[in-house]
Amino acid sequence: MLRSRNAVKDELRKHGLKLTQYSAREITSWAHVWLDDHQAELLPKAIEEARRMILSGVLGKRAAKAFKEQLINGQFEGERSVANG
Repeated sequence: MLRSRNAVKDELRKHGLKLTQYSAREITSWAHVWLDDHQAELLPKAIEEARRMILSGVLGKRAAKAFKEQLINGQFEGERSVANG
């Protein structure tokens, strides 16, 4: 989501628009649309980045444990949970 919000902000700036003219709600709404349109290219990058962060210990022991369980169960590759949409 962060990457999609930043992409929307970059696009607004590219067109010479000021971010302060738009509410966070509007930017988030556009970011959801952008994410839906670009999910195929973003998801593999996000999964790999999450793996690196978890394996390096940045996200803590609970995240590492959940990651290992998902790898064992084969549930990590591109699946979206009900909680995450």
